Amino acid sequence: MCSRQGRGILQDRSGRFRFFPEEGGQSADKGTLNGQEVLDVSIKQGILYHKVACEFPVSTRVTGHVDWNRRFDFMQQHSGEHMISGLLHSHFGLEDVG
Repeated sequence: MCSRQGRGILQDRSGRFRFFPEEGGQSADKGTLNGQEVLDVSIKQGILYHKVACEFPVSTRVTGHVDWNRRFDFMQQHSGEHMISGLLHSHFGLEDVG
């Protein structure tokens, strides 16, 4: 269940959507909720907020689809960055600062 938090903002307290929010230097997932484009995902105090182009009535049940190709690409880049920074640290003592 979702509740409207303002025009085009869906609040997810259940954690069932599985959209990754923008945090830790990582971009938010893209995808759809009930066929409507998810424009942004943020997290505040453990609650996910999904910005969509439309307005859903309060308590509307939604089905989400994450853009898997985009997420998988970001996952690979993120893992690769950790491997490279780990090698640079172990061989040259360099720190990953951003």
